Amino acid sequence: MQVLYYPYLTLDTPQVNKIASCFRELYLFSPLGIRPRFVVSQVKFCDPLPGDWQNKFRALLSQYQIFQQIYTDKSFLEYIKHAPPPSPDEEKVTLLIRMLRGGRVEKEDERLPPEVISALFLHLAQEYSSAIRTLYQSLQKVKEQEESLKEILDAPSEIKVPPLPEFNLDYVHPDEDLWQFVDKILFAFSLLLKKAEMSFPICITDDEVIHHYMKELLKEVPFEVYTLYFPYPCPELVNFWQVLIEIYCDGKDYTAVSDLITPYLEKKEGEIIEIEMIFVPGRPASSILLNDFHPKDHNGIFCLWKGEGDAVTHRGRF
Repeated sequence: MQVLYYPYLTLDTPQVNKIASCFRELYLFSPLGIRPRFVVSQVKFCDPLPGDWQNKFRALLSQYQIFQQIYTDKSFLEYIKHAPPPSPDEEKVTLLIRMLRGGRVEKEDERLPPEVISALFLHLAQEYSSAIRTLYQSLQKVKEQEESLKEILDAPSEIKVPPLPEFNLDYVHPDEDLWQFVDKILFAFSLLLKKAEMSFPICITDDEVIHHYMKELLKEVPFEVYTLYFPYPCPELVNFWQVLIEIYCDGKDYTAVSDLITPYLEKKEGEIIEIEMIFVPGRPASSILLNDFHPKDHNGIFCLWKGEGDAVTHRGRF
């Protein structure tokens, strides 16, 4: 059983500890240059980049960040306004910056491999998402403070606190809608997946938008969605997932699956872990991300990790 975290390349230590506790091992696609510095025995790293790019990726990322700072940071823009333009014959730019400025790449051997571009795109998308989420949380706090202030001052009901933007803000791009951007994210991830010489029956994410978009990709094949609740810690979970991916489903008969997961469809007393699971019979998760819909031996499982929740009773099957 091999479990892959998708679609991004890094995961913070507290989250990786909790997710890895539910599985025998958890794979992270992570280029050598940006690999997180933590040691968790269940976590395995896989560098999806070509061998000659594994050590160069960090330098490429630094080039992009410098370019971004020069062309978007106000202090740099002020400097550029007053500084003399560089002489063309003195200006030496790297391949990436030349591409970012719209320059053409003439030589075939100068082109960036698609896996390198994909890894750069995914890493920056993750950074951008994280920054916007932090901003969203700050806005949320301000809204709560405004509501409290209205209460203290006994403000009239006509005073309205402006609504916060949708949480999908972290995916908004001026030239495309949410799903077009998510499609690019999963396409970039699939390019990295092609380099991995292993099959992943289980894929896990903590990105709700990405997870629900997977349901759109799966509309051509049969699948079931369940919300599962596990006590934490739960050492026997390793065997649970192993059995789940190997259960044979005849047509739409999910009796064996239901028998296995029924004890986990209700919250119990105490600390629990909540996971929304997409169950795809006969098709490993990695084959779906690679648009390979041929039937396989193992069932595919996509999990949305929601983490710990309150202990209340709720029926979770859809």
